Amino acid sequence: MTTTVETINNLVIRKNKENKVWEVVEPVNGKVMEEFSRHRDAQRWAKKTKDWVPDLWLYVRDDTEYWRDDIKNDPNIIKILSIYIFDRRFKIHLCSLTPSYDMWFVEHKPILRDDTPDAEIDRIDMLLMEADGESGTYYDCYGIDRMPTSPKPHLVRFETDIAKSWKFPYWECDYSFGAETPDEYNNLYHEFMEDSIDGYRANPEI
Repeated sequence: MTTTVETINNLVIRKNKENKVWEVVEPVNGKVMEEFSRHRDAQRWAKKTKDWVPDLWLYVRDDTEYWRDDIKNDPNIIKILSIYIFDRRFKIHLCSLTPSYDMWFVEHKPILRDDTPDAEIDRIDMLLMEADGESGTYYDCYGIDRMPTSPKPHLVRFETDIAKSWKFPYWECDYSFGAETPDEYNNLYHEFMEDSIDGYRANPEI
């Protein structure tokens, strides 16, 4: 038999009278995260634990002018977009006092004329794939946050079930001046972003 006592940081603290312990429980699926012999220990743990629900966005930028002349002047190409994915909850400080977003490169996407033959589409796709050498970059949060969702360059919220299936351990993500993230967190974050990129490529939204 259990009794719900309170909710802290979206976590439920309840007393399990049968096992004589205090449980910290996820409210959605009822999963017990931790057990404590004392109520105040359960409260303290819940207060330190923050659910990080990723807030994924796509940054879409028209990079046509930066391509080689033979590519950007191709009569089939209207423009070439560069697409990055980033988590708006994850901010880092580099060599500036203001934080930046960690942008993960997804793909170069050509916008082609409607009458482009299939053979030309394949040829252009191959050219852009051969040119892909980006791994990612950083952009100042202030500049990105001021951008409209249209026109291009613009931001698009990336709605995906992938983000809902991840739970990150407690860590203050806005760290400063080159301090490294904990290994556990860093590895989990990288795995999550790689899964998110694969998810986009399987179902592109741009």
